[in-house]
Amino acid sequence: MQRFARPNGEQTMKAIYTASAHVTGGRLDGRGRTGDGQVDIPLRMPAELGGLGDGANPEQLLAIGWAACFEATLATAAHRDKMSMKSVEDAEIDARVMLMVPAPEVGEFELGVEFDVTLPSITDQELANRLVRITHELCPYSKATRGNVDVRLTVNGIPVGWDPAPQSRRRCWPPARETPGASGGSACRGRPQTPRPDDRRTE
Repeated sequence: MQRFARPNGEQTMKAIYTASAHVTGGRLDGRGRTGDGQVDIPLRMPAELGGLGDGANPEQLLAIGWAACFEATLATAAHRDKMSMKSVEDAEIDARVMLMVPAPEVGEFELGVEFDVTLPSITDQELANRLVRITHELCPYSKATRGNVDVRLTVNGIPVGWDPAPQSRRRCWPPARETPGASGGSACRGRPQTPRPDDRRTE
């Protein structure tokens, strides 16, 4: 079993499962398959980016993978918060992963993510908010991207908050193109650069 030593030497991480995949052709005209053959799909550019959209793209795969992990982690969060895990068995998540760029001439791409979580069995909004925040702290995908990807969360239609990337990396919310401002900062084209909904960290 493979082990990974952390840089500070305080803890050794042990891999309990390893997923493998093989990709050829990239996202433009490629193919991706997993080592066990359970996934074998064409990879194509979406129509919104000039492609035919006749295949999957990395953003779609990330949306599915992250949302599936997030939903599974809801049960762990419920247990830690001394709630019945059955209260989240009917949970649903609508995930959106957005490919963003500050300006066409920059060519640097970043990601933005929105999770709309529905918890039909939890009618107490404060409780639902707390559960989603705990889940976002525990989910391995959320941990892996924290500080690099802006994440906006809602539960039962109500904004929970957002987990921003560092100030220097912030973009418009909802995502929009930006151009350098006169002061050296950034100004969003077509809309003011205002705080995102419920402008606070979720941690």
